[in-house]
Amino acid sequence: MTLFVGLPLAVSFERRGRDGVRDMVLLGAMLGALPFVLFDAYVVFAELDRHPTLAAVSGLFKDLPRALVLATLGASCGAASAWTYRSIVQSR
Repeated sequence: MTLFVGLPLAVSFERRGRDGVRDMVLLGAMLGALPFVLFDAYVVFAELDRHPTLAAVSGLFKDLPRALVLATLGASCGAASAWTYRSIVQSR
């Protein structure tokens, strides 16, 4: 994710002059959470096909707090990685 999506976006931000720490950390947080959000959305939509009633579908959301925790963990790791990248770039 960092190499193929984050790096090109960071370079694009730098060209536009939006290369501040805040912008990079926000980008890192969004990209860090993205795989978890996409996977969770895929699972929910795949399961919606299998459950014909609304009561059965409501059972899918029992794991929502865990999914949010994982997305938050990904966002915090992404933000930390972006902050580290930006700190290294600034020290050059």
